[in-house]
Amino acid sequence: MEHYFKKTLKNLVDIRVIGITKNNASQRRLFKYDMYPERLYKYRSCDEKGFDAFEKDYVYSPLPSAYEDKQDSKVFLGGDYCHKGTNETTKVCKIIAKKLWREHAKQLKSIGADKKWLINALSNNVIESYSIGKLQSDFEATVVRRSKKEKKAAMAQFKKLVVDPIMVFIRDAEVVFSKIAHIHRNNVKVCCLTDSYDYMHLWENYADGYSGFVVEYTKPERKQIDSKAMNLMLETFPVEYFKKRQKIDISPILVDIINNRPVKKARKKSKAVLVDAQRQILQKRLEFEVEKEWRIILNDKEDSKLNFPYATAVYCGYNIKENDFERIRRVCSSKGLTLFRQRLENDGTFYYERVYDYSSSE
Repeated sequence: MEHYFKKTLKNLVDIRVIGITKNNASQRRLFKYDMYPERLYKYRSCDEKGFDAFEKDYVYSPLPSAYEDKQDSKVFLGGDYCHKGTNETTKVCKIIAKKLWREHAKQLKSIGADKKWLINALSNNVIESYSIGKLQSDFEATVVRRSKKEKKAAMAQFKKLVVDPIMVFIRDAEVVFSKIAHIHRNNVKVCCLTDSYDYMHLWENYADGYSGFVVEYTKPERKQIDSKAMNLMLETFPVEYFKKRQKIDISPILVDIINNRPVKKARKKSKAVLVDAQRQILQKRLEFEVEKEWRIILNDKEDSKLNFPYATAVYCGYNIKENDFERIRRVCSSKGLTLFRQRLENDGTFYYERVYDYSSSE
């Protein structure tokens, strides 16, 4: 099982989620260039980390495990490893029941169990550790008329032949559950951007309460795009916001594991589970919709300092210190960027004054 998961995970970051096949590379590049926003923005604090990134043309892309929000990039599987009532859950139950019956048919018959009952009993109890007690009580009801001694012996055999093997499977399922739930935390790096310089929530939380700055990055002209820029576009996606996140049913993977199916022969349904897990790195709760976030998704081998030399303008908050503003102005002058300064009106609204335009200087 561990072998199955590691091999599948190794290729996970190569799965594209935009619905265009990898084989049609030309179509895919055109599609991403056209859908890529004309400008993206990064809110920064006026600390050495923020200044260093701005001056050296990089954006930081940490592992999600470094986030303060421990729910960010966590895959939501819900409480059930196999959702009751689905075709795949029934298949998992049948496979386990048939395997147990094949291995212990004689002993199971001797205590009054049969294959049909076993399949039905498993199907009526979602395969989780807390439901095993219900499975045992269901069997106990079938031997209620036996003597106390016979009943005790039958229950002991049932535990040995059915309950204990299922508990081993549940432990394996929990490993898969945990790995998929945290699939992004240590296996991909994420750079977070947004589509505007004028979001008050972001100024307050990511630019030190209007004392920081925002860097504007502009999409290069199509004819100026090199392979590195195009690769970044291919890995950039908008975040989806939701009221209630869809549960991921991992039972197709469990079926493959029970059947010892090689990774290369994993069913489409199993691969679809991992694609759904991959998509959840691009999903956040509806309360964060004000951020209008875009994410660049990189594999964990990439440098956390992602070279991003596409800055065209900077917006300074109205609370910025003069020495910080002067430092930013000097960098804008050397890089040929336009510099704006946020101004606060008496009515509490903001406007942005263009104070220097080094992009047009000789």
